[in-house]
Amino acid sequence: MKILSIAKKIILRSLRDINTMLIMCAMPLALIFVLGLAFETQIGSDSAIELNDMHITYTVIGEKTDLSYGIENLMVELLSEGSIYEMTDDKDNEIDKLKGAQITAFIEINEDEETVTLYKNNRVDTSSSIVESALRSFTARYNTIVEIAKVNPMAVQVILSNNETEEYVEKVGLSEKYQPSAMDYYGVVMVVLFILYGFLTPLEEVITDKAEGLTTRVSTTPVKPIEKFIGNVLGYVSVTCIRAFIVIGVTIFFYDVNWGGNPTYSFLLLFALIVVMTSLGMLLGEVFKSNSAASTVGHLLIVVSGFFGGAYLALEDMGNIANVGKYFSLIWWANTGISNQIYNNDYSNMISAFIIFALLSAAFLGLSVILMNRREAYSNV
Repeated sequence: MKILSIAKKIILRSLRDINTMLIMCAMPLALIFVLGLAFETQIGSDSAIELNDMHITYTVIGEKTDLSYGIENLMVELLSEGSIYEMTDDKDNEIDKLKGAQITAFIEINEDEETVTLYKNNRVDTSSSIVESALRSFTARYNTIVEIAKVNPMAVQVILSNNETEEYVEKVGLSEKYQPSAMDYYGVVMVVLFILYGFLTPLEEVITDKAEGLTTRVSTTPVKPIEKFIGNVLGYVSVTCIRAFIVIGVTIFFYDVNWGGNPTYSFLLLFALIVVMTSLGMLLGEVFKSNSAASTVGHLLIVVSGFFGGAYLALEDMGNIANVGKYFSLIWWANTGISNQIYNNDYSNMISAFIIFALLSAAFLGLSVILMNRREAYSNV
């Protein structure tokens, strides 16, 4: 009961702070609305993607068979009129061209071993990825027909007759069901970003309690330090949850932000992030004696996390540094976990994020308890 009373006191005190509630709720909603409208035509547009003309070269090892001719037909269908698909015998020269981004891709067709090898340059990622996907589709179908021919050669004619017009490229509309709109994207990003700022409430109040001697006075009451600590954690987590779900509710009912067919998993991940940031706030509150110093360190951590999380610049615009830095960003883990679950039905990043958040929460809370116990022991001396 003592723990719940402490948590209740913190919740009521925070909810009565109208200015802070407005900042933490109205600010993300305003940013989501403005950014969602501003980038409406740049993100999630259903218009067709305009691809540059592609230059693809290939070489054939051995005598040409249906494998080489099939890939040639594939390229005729795939490439635009201004694109090039030409044969060459100098593999090393084509690899050098690929490194210099002079060609889109180089294909090595080994008829003797019945293998197809694609060499691509990631600097022309969209075009080369389309070529890779088309080749995967072709080779999968080719391998299937070869295996069927081994068992029942007559069945091959039936399969080919049913597919007189072979289509290796399928046009898929990029609708909101498969791609986030600008409102969807910023709806998730801003909720995550402002959850990170939620650490300020426990940080400032823990430091203020220490400065005003409240912590010392509590030590003379029947309330145990660990009870006060747990009550504080429950209270601050509850406050941030209330703020977050006010914002999420508005994004769902008024902004039509897509949180997935089953948003429970996304909300659980956000809850885990709230626990992490509350734990960090408690830890910084124990470490620092000044609100200004603690806030400076906390804001710096959020800015770095936002930078590597893609909140300010697209990750691909930051070069190789983003490939390493993103793994240290709470924003990247949360956004990637939620987005992959919603749009790709992929839970791998979400599971990894849960594990990382759990470990960080345990570490932050454990360090906070250690520092609190040391301070209590020192004050009793």
